[in-house]
Amino acid sequence: MLDCPKCGHAHFPGEERCSACGIVFMEWLLARANRGVAARSRAALAALGAGHRATPWLLGGAALAAAAALLLGLSPAGLPPAAGAQEDSARGFSFVPPPGWRLDGSSEREGALSEAASLSAEGARIQILVGPPSLWQEAVSPAGAERLASSEFNGMDARLEGTDRLEVDRLEALRLRVSGGHAVLPAGGASRASRTDPLLEAAGELVVLPGSGRSYVLKFIGDRRDRSRFERTAADFLAAFRVRERPLWRSGPGWARALALALGAGAGLLLAAAAVLRRKNW
Repeated sequence: MLDCPKCGHAHFPGEERCSACGIVFMEWLLARANRGVAARSRAALAALGAGHRATPWLLGGAALAAAAALLLGLSPAGLPPAAGAQEDSARGFSFVPPPGWRLDGSSEREGALSEAASLSAEGARIQILVGPPSLWQEAVSPAGAERLASSEFNGMDARLEGTDRLEVDRLEALRLRVSGGHAVLPAGGASRASRTDPLLEAAGELVVLPGSGRSYVLKFIGDRRDRSRFERTAADFLAAFRVRERPLWRSGPGWARALALALGAGAGLLLAAAAVLRRKNW
């Protein structure tokens, strides 16, 4: 004896219809199988729809993270020119001469750095030097900073006392504090050509900052015995210095970390979106 799949009434093998509830066994079993397939299909479609709804959010989040990374990495606009600024349009910078300082003509130099401008007062000098864009990255390394300090302060006696970072015209710059070595420092006189400058033990600062296709080195040098005077002058000079031709991207480890985090977030969202699509056989 067999039981009816719907009502459980017993019937003999070979019978096609239940004598109690009246169902046709084969038709009823086929209908139940079709209902199961339909239910599973609806569940699969619902899951796929959820994936479809999540995927645009993931892709949108990845796009936003990538856009944020680009915006974080772009170099900010510079400050407006300071009052009384003198502009060097060929080299892309402007500066304000300190009160009482003479503006000397630039002189020829050997090596990678060229002199764009030179200013002097008794016992002190400011030079604006222009070099290749790689100079900024080289100066960031300890060995590169030592080489730059030694070469600009004339000899092995120059000592790099320390480095720190500062902001010049909204760009991250590197400052090297140097003492020792010797330099020809201005004496009294109307011009560089008409005076005899003494060789003195020097101290000073080198401020390296990036530009578009070049690096700038602002060199402040003076008699080591009167260091505080040119340090005040250097601070005022840096506050008025402007980089007109700016690098496209920010520089420095702080911005590099922020950029890496934003790019990492974007990459993670893209991987999540790809995983959803792979599970849905897209």
